[in-house]
Amino acid sequence: MRVLPGLALAAMLLACRPASGGAVDPLEMAFYGMGVAESCGLIDDEVARGFHNEVAWHLARNPLGEDAFARLRFAAALAVDREWYNRGLGGNRTWCRVEGERAVRRFRAQAGHPP
Repeated sequence: MRVLPGLALAAMLLACRPASGGAVDPLEMAFYGMGVAESCGLIDDEVARGFHNEVAWHLARNPLGEDAFARLRFAAALAVDREWYNRGLGGNRTWCRVEGERAVRRFRAQAGHPP
C-alpha cells in the first residue's frame, strides 16, 4: 500500500521551501508518522485506518484548502526523506524501531475511533 505517493517529487518541490522555524502542525506530524511507518514497512489495514481517522479528525476541526493540505503533505514527505537518507542503514533500524513503532501505536489507537 502506497500512502504517500511521490516522495521524491515532494522533495524536489520543497527543496527551496523556507523552514517555518515554528511548531510543526499536528496534521503534518500525522503524515510524517505515516511516512516513517511506510518507509519501515509497518503499515497494515489497521494502521492505515487509524491514520485516515486521525487525518479526518484534524481536517474536521481545522479545514484546509487544497494548497495548504498539499504543502503539509509535502513538508512531511520531505522530512521523512531527509531523515531516511541522513541516518544510513544502521540508523534507519533504530528510527523504525522508535519513531516508526510510535507512529504505528498511535494509529492503531485511532483505528477504532472515526472522526
